[in-house]
Amino acid sequence: MGKPAAGKLREENERLKERERNKTEFLSMASHDIANSVSTVNAAFEVLATRLAALEGSSPVLDVARNALRQIARLADDLVDWAAMERGRLRLERDWFDPAAFVDDHVRGFQLRAATKGVKFSRVLEPDLRPVFADRKRMGQVLMNLLENALRYTPCGGSISIGLTQADEKLVVIVRDTGMGMDEETRKRLEDGLGVDKPSGRLGLGLAISRAVLARHGGSLTVDSAGLEKGSTFCFTIDGASGKKS
Repeated sequence: MGKPAAGKLREENERLKERERNKTEFLSMASHDIANSVSTVNAAFEVLATRLAALEGSSPVLDVARNALRQIARLADDLVDWAAMERGRLRLERDWFDPAAFVDDHVRGFQLRAATKGVKFSRVLEPDLRPVFADRKRMGQVLMNLLENALRYTPCGGSISIGLTQADEKLVVIVRDTGMGMDEETRKRLEDGLGVDKPSGRLGLGLAISRAVLARHGGSLTVDSAGLEKGSTFCFTIDGASGKKS
């Protein structure tokens, strides 16, 4: 009975593997189709918004729609990246860049959105930061995931800050907020859910993808909070701050 049972087990294992491959392939195709459709809708919206603005001036409704489309586009991009991760094809395009200029480029628009919500935003950048060798676009994706999350859970009158330093040949980025925070059980559950095979909790795919990107850079992502209503701190590090290509 051992051999037939082993044969059935192998067959079942192969069926499960095939089902997993089919699921991954479907996710890849669907995510790309969604991303392409969102891109088309975005382009059409901007044409219409420009024409309406010329006729009637700026409109809060257009701003709301633009923001909603931006969020949908980010979700579509996350799905594409998740599919790439599932297939082991998340690519990095590394190059040298100045981390201070990198932060300035990415937070300019975010700072305006924070001000609109009544949230104070500040930067604390260590002087004379050395260039880093990393995927600038992916690093921007990680940073914006954390900043957007901080803004989402920080009420009017609160504050968000970003700190940048270098230690032990690593670039260290710290995003702090005075938002809703979390208790220790939630913090542990969230940190346990940071693995790319287990995207869960309020940050979802964005956080799982961020950790995968950082792992490819030899870095890590941690989360901390003093408790409910006491804000949260997300810190990520990457190798490549020593001036050596890795």
